[in-house]
Amino acid sequence: MVERLIKMESNPSYTVRFKKECGELFENVVIKNNKIYKVLLHKSKSGNCQRAYADALYNIMNYCIKLGGDPVIIAEKLRGIRCDKPFRYENNVVLSCPDAIGQSLLSIQNQLNQKQEEVNENEKQK
Repeated sequence: MVERLIKMESNPSYTVRFKKECGELFENVVIKNNKIYKVLLHKSKSGNCQRAYADALYNIMNYCIKLGGDPVIIAEKLRGIRCDKPFRYENNVVLSCPDAIGQSLLSIQNQLNQKQEEVNENEKQK
C-alpha cells in the first residue's frame, strides 16, 4: 500500500498518494525510533471543506501521538468510515479518505513491526 520511502536528514518517512474523484490526498508518515512519530496530510484541492477536515484530522492525530497515543488504535478508529465516493487502491477497496489513512497507517506499522522482528532475530543469532 505504501508507494515509496523517502530518506530525510534524520528521520525516514513514507509518502502515500491516493487519487480520488474529489482530488488527491497525500499522506506523509514520519518515523522516529522505529515508531510512527508524525502524520502529515495534504488534500490537493485547496480552500474546500475536505481540505479543512484533512487539516483538522492530522492536527488531532499528531496531538494524540504526541501525548503517547497508539497509532494503531488511531488507524483502527479511522478504518471503515465511509463517504459517497469509495475507490480502489492496490487491490483494496477504500471507503473514504479517513479509511485510506487508517489502512496506510496499519500497513506502515506492520512493515515497522516486521523490520523490528528481523532485527530482534538477527540479535538472537549473534
